[in-house]
Order: sequence, then C-alpha cells, then structure tokens
Amino acid sequence: MKRIVLVLVLGVFCVSLFAGSGGDPALQGKITSIDKKDKLCLATVRINASSSITKEPSQKAKPGMSVKIIYEIETSQFRLPIGRVIEVRENGDVIVAVDESLLAKEVKGPNSDNPVKVSELFFVGAEVSVSGEAL
Repeated sequence: MKRIVLVLVLGVFCVSLFAGSGGDPALQGKITSIDKKDKLCLATVRINASSSITKEPSQKAKPGMSVKIIYEIETSQFRLPIGRVIEVRENGDVIVAVDESLLAKEVKGPNSDNPVKVSELFFVGAEVSVSGEAL
C-alpha cells in the first residue's frame, strides 16, 4: 500500500513539473506604427487582449523578448524574426527595435519558387508574435 501511494505522489510531482516547463505562450498583436530615424527602425505593437489570460497582456511582454512577423501562405503559417522588444509602455504598447538585416532576408513558400522579402511583409497592420524564443 505504501508503494502505491509513493508511486502516485511521484507521478503527480513529475506531471506537475513537466506541465509548467513549457513557458509562456507567444503573445500576438499588430503593428500600429513604424518610425525610421537615421539607421534605427522602431515599430509600435499593440498586443491583442484575447491573446493573454491576464487582463493586462502587456504585463507579460518584457524587454529582450523576440518579435516575429506572422506570414501565412494557404494553410501554412510562418513566423519570421524582425527584432526585439526594447520597451513596454504603460498604455500597453510594446516598442520593438527592428533589425534591418532580418528585414533583408528572403523566404520561399512551400509551393512557390518566388521568394518574398521580409521587408515586404513589414507594414502597419501586420500581425506579429512576441515570445521568449531566440531569434
């Protein structure tokens, strides 16, 4: 009887340990403005309220998190890196430092030979994801 209880306790412990190891899910939002000054490109992103369990989704976004533009082709979805969060404002806006070298990259779709530049996908209204993943 003691072995069964011990196995059950260890089983519950292991399941709870692995259940929390996934990290926070990616937040989703839209680019609301793009500012280019000299060689610096900044984008303002508004996080969707429905993409977070908390009432304030901007509280989950932190400086240093990666930002990826969401590109959809038919039923496929690609997340292409564009930069990192540098500031989270009180009004919920997330300021992103955009890496110009990432915008210069090209991507091919699964059924297309025509490459698309990431810079063509970078515009006001484009959907992005914010997560702790590496660029």
